[in-house]
Amino acid sequence: MFFGHNTGVNAPRMLHDLQDCAKRGVPIIVFNPLRERGHERFTNPQNPVEMLVKPATRISSQYHQINVGGDKAALMGLCKAVLELDDAAKSNDGKRALDVEFIAEHTHGFAEFEQAVRAADWSEIEHRSGLTRGAIESAAFVYTRAESAMIAYGMGLTQQVSGVENVQMIVNLLLLRGNVGKPGAGILPVRGHSNVQGQRTVGITEKPDLVPNDKLKALYGFDPPRDKGLNCVEAAEGVMKGSVRAVFQLGGNLVRSLPDRGALIPAWRKLRLTVQIVDTPPGDHDVFQLTTIRSQGQFNTTIYSDRDRFRGVSGSRMVLFMNSADERAGLEEGAIVGLTTAIDDGIRRHVGGFTVHRYNIPEGCLAGYYPECNPLVPLSHHAKGSFVPASKGNPVRLEKTGARAA
Repeated sequence: MFFGHNTGVNAPRMLHDLQDCAKRGVPIIVFNPLRERGHERFTNPQNPVEMLVKPATRISSQYHQINVGGDKAALMGLCKAVLELDDAAKSNDGKRALDVEFIAEHTHGFAEFEQAVRAADWSEIEHRSGLTRGAIESAAFVYTRAESAMIAYGMGLTQQVSGVENVQMIVNLLLLRGNVGKPGAGILPVRGHSNVQGQRTVGITEKPDLVPNDKLKALYGFDPPRDKGLNCVEAAEGVMKGSVRAVFQLGGNLVRSLPDRGALIPAWRKLRLTVQIVDTPPGDHDVFQLTTIRSQGQFNTTIYSDRDRFRGVSGSRMVLFMNSADERAGLEEGAIVGLTTAIDDGIRRHVGGFTVHRYNIPEGCLAGYYPECNPLVPLSHHAKGSFVPASKGNPVRLEKTGARAA
């Protein structure tokens, strides 16, 4: 299962492994608001025979387009469906859907969790997730028939206000079937490229208690700092308050990648030192849920090209992906629109100049590129517990600001 990860854009090398799985008949179930080509089909560009003769390999066996921010509800629905399948098995003396021995030996709190799941209302789950009960049950049925299962997730799951709970729900779903600690099973965070992982490996972190400081001292002959550092939200708050006086950046641009750019930039200009090392008005319509995405021609906040061949976009990155049914607001293909954050905290956050582009995304949901959309995300809008900026599931309002683009 995949949650919150556009593999074709963000981890294309992984498509080779998914292709191998699909060819072996492994069910691949995707939960993603956008209909992404890489999760639908794949042709290996390094295989001339596939490129010239063979049809593309179908990747996903099920593709569920959840609402932006609807992951927790979908996961709750999956857990509820598993419990109901287990109830049916018990009544018919069939094979249990729950791994009761694993739960008893390796988990705690199951009774409380079961009570919460059974109390969850299917109509509320359907409303929040954007999926029908039947769709969720079809995924749960495949899951309970698998001897082992993996759940992969990306930043689309963690960059939400409920990001921590989302991951906890994934763990709970896996524990119900004993899919932890055995071959072919477990949780798979697709957390980024080698230098993101590598910086933690060599000890670059705001949490020194997680670093092998004694080993680093023995190897390199110095005393590593032991004081807790700042996460990205705390660092931005420090810049704004003046307690942070210098910033050293490696391979990124915090001014563009952090939320609340309108408040951050004036404070940033007052910093005593900045070092950067690099490679190269609210509308009258309903509130939409905005998610930010990365284009094919992009690496983090470094933009190599304005072409996104996977989504059929070129010439500009100021594009707003929108369901055609949302044209009820008069926002037809090619219309020029602006976005305003629908969070009332006394600060107006607005970005204009987006061109509407029809895309296969649930009604009421929007997608736009980052960092272009980052000024719309308030710094206070972050995952509870982890302080990850919640750029997925950001409430915004639309306003039509210009005629249709040529």
